Amino acid sequence: MKIINFVDFINENMADTPEEYIKLELIKLKRKIDGFFDQREEVEDDKISSMSDALKRGNEKDRSEKDISFSELGLSLQSSEISKYSSLYDNLVVKFSDDQFLYNLYITIPLEEAVSDDEDGKKKIKKCYVKFKKYDLDQFDLIGQITRNIELEKVDEDYLVGLKIELDDEFDQKEGLGIETE
Repeated sequence: MKIINFVDFINENMADTPEEYIKLELIKLKRKIDGFFDQREEVEDDKISSMSDALKRGNEKDRSEKDISFSELGLSLQSSEISKYSSLYDNLVVKFSDDQFLYNLYITIPLEEAVSDDEDGKKKIKKCYVKFKKYDLDQFDLIGQITRNIELEKVDEDYLVGLKIELDDEFDQKEGLGIETE
């Protein structure tokens, strides 16, 4: 039996728990997602005074859907917090909205993702679970949701914009209004 001195016991690295690895990854992800909502491309209101000016600006950019940012979609961040209500799953909950809808993004990292070790001794969290929900702002009714198991590295602005566009397309409430004639 080996007796460990108290000083050696105190100097032991106590931050190497799986919970700490998950917490650090969620903090990094939170900062990354919060940065998506920063106004990187400031739009000057005096230059865009009409819809035709906005269309000209859009045509000049000639961007694809993948290159659209959150600020260009008119999304604003409501809240972003790390939730540790479960002992098995730690979550990042991001709430943002536009003029008509409220969106909730839940990113969950299971505890077993932080337990596995690589050959070099470094613990790297690879996968996460994403749940993306869309609510109506008027009545706060759930309109639709998308869930995915993805790699943590793939969570970026382009991926989240793609999820939003997919959710809007899949659960579009606008029904075609047509006139039926005989």
